Amino acid sequence: MKDAPPFEKGPSVNRGLGIIKLLWARFLKQPWQYKLITFVLLIIASAWMVVFYSSFLIWQLFTFVMTKPLLWVIEWYLKKTA
Repeated sequence: MKDAPPFEKGPSVNRGLGIIKLLWARFLKQPWQYKLITFVLLIIASAWMVVFYSSFLIWQLFTFVMTKPLLWVIEWYLKKTA
């Protein structure tokens, strides 16, 4: 029995990468008429992953950097007005 494709093995961190690899493998094997559709799907999936993961990382960095100054300002305010 063949191994299941990456997206059928259950949730994983590399699910998007597995789908991209499967689309690329299909793109290489397809006749020229269907390559455009697969190529568009490749572009959409890649763009979606870049936007999602980069915005997630930017948000994580922003919250990490801003937490200390924000808490410091709140603590300073509470001590000053106490």
